[in-house]
Amino acid sequence: MLLWLACKPTLIDLVPDTGRAAEDAEEEGEGEDEEEDVYTGAWGWVGERRYNIGDRCDGELLDDGVELYDATFHLEAACPDCERFFELVVNPDEICGLGVYSPTWRGLSDLGGDRVGIWSINEGEDGWQADLLAEADDGDVVEYAWSAELGDTWYEASGWFELRKLDE
Repeated sequence: MLLWLACKPTLIDLVPDTGRAAEDAEEEGEGEDEEEDVYTGAWGWVGERRYNIGDRCDGELLDDGVELYDATFHLEAACPDCERFFELVVNPDEICGLGVYSPTWRGLSDLGGDRVGIWSINEGEDGWQADLLAEADDGDVVEYAWSAELGDTWYEASGWFELRKLDE
């Protein structure tokens, strides 16, 4: 099942602990006797994308990356709806004879109702821009799909990713 269990936070909620959650719990009179184990380390992105590029071919890319916490002003400006940003290294560096940008950047936004937006963020001729790739159910493993035109060729893509604790 893709949805998080009720006791698990959503992908958007999995941000470094600022102490605010503890302050909120104290104000509500909770957490005084309970000690919550909050992960405050770095998060990584692991995923895979599969492409069907017209009549050319089918191909697969692997994504491996880290969450960015500092110096994300250009990403935030390109994607003001995004709450989390990741820099991904993509392998292999080509698919169906086409070059693949690496690194590439992804943003995540909370769409409400256990839905997450997956954004592609790139630097183009007009500066940084963000495009919503897909909307998906939030969960341990997020599966998503999209289609677009590449020159005069239509392609379809699907993929999955999960966020992992990097220092455990």
